[in-house]
Amino acid sequence: MTRPITVVIVDDDFIVRDSLMSLLNATSGIHPVAAFGNGDHAIRYASEHSADVYLVDLAIGETNGYDTTAQLHSISPSSSIVILTNSSSASAEIAVSALGASAYLRKTANPSAIVSTIQNLGRRITNSSEPPPGTEDRLFPVAELTEREHQVLTLLGHGLSNREIEENLFLSSSAIKKHMSALFKKFETQSRLEVVVKAAELGMIRLATLRDWSSDDKRESGSSGSRV
Repeated sequence: MTRPITVVIVDDDFIVRDSLMSLLNATSGIHPVAAFGNGDHAIRYASEHSADVYLVDLAIGETNGYDTTAQLHSISPSSSIVILTNSSSASAEIAVSALGASAYLRKTANPSAIVSTIQNLGRRITNSSEPPPGTEDRLFPVAELTEREHQVLTLLGHGLSNREIEENLFLSSSAIKKHMSALFKKFETQSRLEVVVKAAELGMIRLATLRDWSSDDKRESGSSGSRV
């Protein structure tokens, strides 16, 4: 049996820490192992223990989220760092990505999006992304996805519209359409529905997260006829 994904929470807001602990404790396959109110304690923890994913807020006192991200990445390069913040600055996302962050989410993001991001990143470390038994014969080749394409795919699996994905990932409409086009090409599909179905067949997203995608395709295409 694959071990659970271990997560460390770093946020100076007790309510946020408590809420995230409750959310992750209630999620099968994820084990929050520690929560800290400042970056120094998290860095000290990382030097003595291991964790698959670190959830880090940018505004956490003297050792801010930028310094914390850089040091955590230096100490534990195999761990994934997810920035969870109130900041809507595009420059902040670029900065922390350069420092080693794997994902950047707003605190107002849907809890299911936070969980899926952790699962997506954690599976790469715990090797728990194998497709369900019996699906091997239905697998098809898919070119390797970029980190951002994985994030877009994860949010697609939760039924988010292009606009909602833009808001969660702080990307422009044109950037989302570019990533969607890339997903269509790599999955050899022509619609959001086909991407989601094929990704589910590969075990990249869970069927339980799917909703009525036929209506989403119609809504996204609108009068322009665009499928991205």
